[in-house]
Amino acid sequence: MKSLKQRGGVLAEFIVISGFVLMPLALLLPMVFKHVENRQMTEQAARYAVWERVAYFQSKPKNRDMDTPVKTDIQISNEIRNRVFADKNAAIYLRQNTNQVQETLNPVLQVKDQTTRKWVTLFEEDKNKAGFYHSSQTNESGLPGDFSKVSTAVGKVLSIAPNMELSNKGFYRVNVSSKLRSFKWFPELSDKSLAMTRQGALLTEGWMIGGPVAAKRELKYLVPIGAFAEKLGLEKLMKLLSVLPIAEELGWLDLAKIEPDAVPCVRLGAYDSKGSVSTPANCERHLKAKLQELGHRRR
Repeated sequence: MKSLKQRGGVLAEFIVISGFVLMPLALLLPMVFKHVENRQMTEQAARYAVWERVAYFQSKPKNRDMDTPVKTDIQISNEIRNRVFADKNAAIYLRQNTNQVQETLNPVLQVKDQTTRKWVTLFEEDKNKAGFYHSSQTNESGLPGDFSKVSTAVGKVLSIAPNMELSNKGFYRVNVSSKLRSFKWFPELSDKSLAMTRQGALLTEGWMIGGPVAAKRELKYLVPIGAFAEKLGLEKLMKLLSVLPIAEELGWLDLAKIEPDAVPCVRLGAYDSKGSVSTPANCERHLKAKLQELGHRRR
């Protein structure tokens, strides 16, 4: 007997493979891509949140002025939403730390719901904060171990000086988290809310944005002769005596001089009560003089 020729076997195998392998992958890969991108942005948000503590205190220290730069966790959470998770073309400005501003969310973080055929975010919204999906929580503590005991003892001694407060903490741990939306058409992702969480840690002090003036004010009374010079009026006396020819050299004597330029002056800013940051006037003078010395001109 002659065997009948079989046709379409390869096509049938391809249809089976497509139905059970290729089609699920085609549906799964976009979701996997979006979740991977969300994880990367969450890591960036954790780094952003913890590095903000380099310039901003979590709360105002007791010996600081009213214009001390402070940024709460709520403000950082708002900035994360409007800067890290926003569309790449979104500008950065000060009011983004309030919930009155909602930048357009990055399109990568949106998915088309197969049941409603509408575009929705990957995140589960908070009913009390519509449009905001992320939270940032900061925990400040001292360093673990014996070093923390030593720094505490030194801080108590230095705190005798007025306007001086040496922080015994400064070890910041930040936790950035968000709840991911569950989809009825994608039961493999579970019917419970998934959580995306990332942590960041940094040892720092929020003094930099205070500028050289704030540093000089804090360090003033750590120089013993500085306290006596101010109370006894020695500086004024030196200036008066320097008028006399016999005591002309006294004009060059600068008692208890403090030059807080360990960090370049132009990299520090003056932070006012309105939230504006500008280069301090004395820094501008130093900068212009240095540029002129090098043959450049500041515009």
